[in-house]
Amino acid sequence: MSILLIGDPGSLGEVLVRRLVSQGDEVRAIATDPGANDLAAHGVHIARGRDLDADLVERAAQNVRTIVTFDASVLEPVIDGATAANVDRIVVCAAVVAEGEREQLRTSKLEYVVLVPPRKGLLRRGIPDDALAEAIDAADDTSGRLRLELDLNESAAWAALGLDPPAPSGA
Repeated sequence: MSILLIGDPGSLGEVLVRRLVSQGDEVRAIATDPGANDLAAHGVHIARGRDLDADLVERAAQNVRTIVTFDASVLEPVIDGATAANVDRIVVCAAVVAEGEREQLRTSKLEYVVLVPPRKGLLRRGIPDDALAEAIDAADDTSGRLRLELDLNESAAWAALGLDPPAPSGA
């Protein structure tokens, strides 16, 4: 199965890519910065572009089943490009997903899963990257016509993905 990553996943990127590649997934990414070379070293196919637009997403998403974006503010070109490329599902993994961005997903014809991870530094300690990578992988692998909006602070969100909630990082 092919997956396209969009946005800067930070330290999560390498953990997620290793997990996906070890399962036999083909991983692609749209990148504008040289840091993507770290992902390329793990076998990720990199599509380079200065600006994210629907055409770039469509080209990079050919024969991709799922797009994972780490930046909810780019949903409009992601949805448009995904629709043009006949992508099945979008997974949004971002600390903040505004109501307008959620509404874009709701009105699209695409399957989607919104994952809002616990944020470090507030009342939560966050979760380990491997647990968040597992949640993203589960959001991709879960069958059915998904249109889910999950707050990973809640145990029920983990249960919806068929997972046990992890212990907070640093605990």
